[in-house]
Amino acid sequence: KHIGFVLGLLVVSPALAGALTSAARTATASAAAIVLDAPLALKVKVPLALDMKDLVGKARRGEIPDLRGPFDRRAGNGPAVTETRDEVTAAVEATITRAFRPSFAAAALFAAAATIVAVGVALGRDPG
Repeated sequence: KHIGFVLGLLVVSPALAGALTSAARTATASAAAIVLDAPLALKVKVPLALDMKDLVGKARRGEIPDLRGPFDRRAGNGPAVTETRDEVTAAVEATITRAFRPSFAAAALFAAAATIVAVGVALGRDPG
C-alpha cells in the first residue's frame, strides 16, 4: 500500500526539483531579455534590471520573487513600463507552470496504475 506512495515520491520529487531549477534559470533569462528589448529609456532599464537582480538574489530557494514592485515604482515613466511588467510576469509564470507538467504527468501515471491495481484486486476477490 505504502510502497506505491514512496515509489511515486522517489520518481516525482527529483524530477520536479530538477525541472524547477532549470525553469528558474530560463525564467531569469526570459525576464532579462524582455527588459532589454523593451522600449524603455536606458535610465529606466538599468535601475530596473538591478532591482530585479536584487530581488532574485534575496529570494529564498524555491520562492518566486514578486517582480512587480520594481516596475510599479517606475510606472510614472509611461505605459511601456506597465506593459513590460505584464510581459515579464506572464513569461515567468508560464515558465514555472511548464516546469510542473512532467511531474504532474508522472504522478497521474502512478495514480492510474494504482487505480488499475485496485480495480483488479477488487474484481479478483471472492464475494463469499
